[in-house]
Amino acid sequence: MATSHFRRLGGMDECLWGPWSMEQQEIALKTWLGGGRVVVNKNVWNAHYHKPFTERAAVWTEYVKSEDYRMHEKFTRYFVSNQWEERVHDFDWLVERFWPLPQLETAKTRWEARNYWPENWREYYDTALRSGV
Repeated sequence: MATSHFRRLGGMDECLWGPWSMEQQEIALKTWLGGGRVVVNKNVWNAHYHKPFTERAAVWTEYVKSEDYRMHEKFTRYFVSNQWEERVHDFDWLVERFWPLPQLETAKTRWEARNYWPENWREYYDTALRSGV
């Protein structure tokens, strides 16, 4: 992605998610919900846009897996409940954009079976995620 696009998205929100969580998810969701699109280009050179070492908020030894899980849950609720104010589309738009969601019975490989949505995904989405349970 171009640095200008990264800056237009507002960069990474380390205050909400911490320095080790949600990088790919945040960039992808901000891009889709911000009116852009995510594509794959395998003919490109890439690098990470990092702060100088002296400005980094944490070091690897501070990483705690339980905190990472908590951040994933917080992150999910943030985007599913449309709290990102710069969005052009709501999260429902993104679900409809990729409808139908992959189900276990449509998986052709073991890898695909790991990435399926449960049959009751709409119930889970509407009750658990949206209600904040």
